[in-house]
Amino acid sequence: MRKIFILTAALLAPSFALAERVECTLRTPCGGQTACLPKPTTLAFEIDHNQFAPAIDPNEPPRRKVTTVSMGDTAFAAEPIVMQGRRGFWAEHGHVSHLLTVEPDGSAVYSQMPQGKKLAGTCTVGN
Repeated sequence: MRKIFILTAALLAPSFALAERVECTLRTPCGGQTACLPKPTTLAFEIDHNQFAPAIDPNEPPRRKVTTVSMGDTAFAAEPIVMQGRRGFWAEHGHVSHLLTVEPDGSAVYSQMPQGKKLAGTCTVGN
């Protein structure tokens, strides 16, 4: 009986409890000249909103939020960001800092430091 209850609760849970999939198409900005646009870079990751739930016990240690970013042929672990309608991630991978911010309208900026690489484009957010 308990298994049926848990399964039913999971199926009827509000949609915000599901993971959101963020898929992006990014390019090197080139000052509005369409002739200089290179082949786009695709990037995708998921945000599990359950990771942002408050602790049940105030004595619990902070929980690390984790997602896997796939970017072209590369995949790496990152910390998802959800803040005031914005989405994104931050990661340290291979001595490189990665930061992606996605505005509520879907416009996105990705940057790598210390290389100074910057990509811009659009992302879609869905379940």
